Amino acid sequence: MALCGHAACALDGALYVSGGCDEAYQCQTALLRYIPGAPATVLAPMNGQRAGHVMEEAGGQLYVAGGLCQKDGQTGYRDQLAFEVYSPKLDIWVLLSPLPHAHVVGGAAVLGGELLVLG
Repeated sequence: MALCGHAACALDGALYVSGGCDEAYQCQTALLRYIPGAPATVLAPMNGQRAGHVMEEAGGQLYVAGGLCQKDGQTGYRDQLAFEVYSPKLDIWVLLSPLPHAHVVGGAAVLGGELLVLG
């Protein structure tokens, strides 16, 4: 599947790719894991669809924040304020406190064990 607006992050020798928009401009909830020399694995989907978001690794888990999602029952997009964490060991997502402000196509970094979302 061709995607745009997805996020990628390396963890334990694998590349994880989350969300993005497909060819029909529909935001996705998918999480894929790529390990060199093996086919892609579809993992547990995020709780909310998103594109233009950030994803970072901290403490062996993946954090996603911000981006856009489809408007409920309408055409177009709205800000995605959901903040989620993925456990690779349990293959589950957990919702955290939502973002106080929108961050679309922002930047992110982990500094001192904290996830910083910019832009």
